[in-house]
Amino acid sequence: ENRKYRETLINEYSSRSHSIFQLFLETEFKENDNENTRISCLNLVDLAGSERINDYDNKSGMFSETGHINKSLFVLANVINKLAEGKGGYVPYRDSKLTRLLSQSLGGNALTSIICTVSPAAINYYQTLSTLRFATRAKLIKIKAEAYFKINPKEELAFYKKEILRLKGEIESSKFLLNQRK
Repeated sequence: ENRKYRETLINEYSSRSHSIFQLFLETEFKENDNENTRISCLNLVDLAGSERINDYDNKSGMFSETGHINKSLFVLANVINKLAEGKGGYVPYRDSKLTRLLSQSLGGNALTSIICTVSPAAINYYQTLSTLRFATRAKLIKIKAEAYFKINPKEELAFYKKEILRLKGEIESSKFLLNQRK
């Protein structure tokens, strides 16, 4: 409803913004007499395509929109490149709102599918080539997804009580050993 569309030289009906729909799910279930909660997030993202800035865009006031779209897509490509390298290190998720919102889907604990659309028209050759290169780099990202469970508060409390008792026991035994050496 809030998404902007405008006619451009290339498209009659061009989206002028990205659209992100996030759905958070919590599933409660019993396993071995314990109540568990599994938390999931589903991101559905439709990205606005990159476009060249030309005199038409500047005259119609679309310069700003096109610049913001291209910048966020550039940052997304940088994030994908860093993740595809697989070397770890700094990944610039915070450089745009888009990559910040998608950080868990891109390089976190997630199963991710990316659908890239291209045009067979010769006029779109360079955009299609760029999209296919992006998809190839994205395909190189290795993610090991594991289910995330919210721990039952009663179980968590029992775990920490046992852990405190264990640590107190270690402290007492180390005090005993220190006294023996003296």
